[in-house]
Amino acid sequence: MNKTQYIVLGLIVAVLIAAVVVVMFIFGGLGAPAAAPADTTSQNGLPDSRPAINPDTGTSLRKDILKDPQTKEDSNNKGHYFVGNYINPAVNTSPTVPYVIEYIAATDYFNIALMQEPLGSARMQAEQYLMQHLGITQTEMCHLKYMVTTPAWVSTAYANTSLGFSFCPGATKLP
Repeated sequence: MNKTQYIVLGLIVAVLIAAVVVVMFIFGGLGAPAAAPADTTSQNGLPDSRPAINPDTGTSLRKDILKDPQTKEDSNNKGHYFVGNYINPAVNTSPTVPYVIEYIAATDYFNIALMQEPLGSARMQAEQYLMQHLGITQTEMCHLKYMVTTPAWVSTAYANTSLGFSFCPGATKLP
């Protein structure tokens, strides 16, 4: 074999190796994380996309919330459910409930809105309610896909902020 043939053969082998690495990476053979991190938010403050699965056991972290008698489907948004408290903004412009929990079935996502001051008390009530109705611990709550927020008319200081559950890493301390 001459020098040109060795170079061509080397390039073919290099391309094949690169193709195998790319395929393995795409299909999870390489570069896939071994375990999900403990934090439930990405660096930009948005919830991550992990399922509600205990990373240690691989089992579901919660009861089926849709079977809870206090869970009601949102008549305006198919696949969205109110867990416990419900507010109809067209009728009730001054909510008297401390929090509202919305569950989005397609993404297994909980959106918790704190509706009253003091926010710390409202968050604690929402946390206790959700833990009880899901049948999970504080540690398991931190593995849910969720966001805890408050509207600007309740608190301009904390509006547009992902507050987190009080007991999870990175949570905002509230009054």
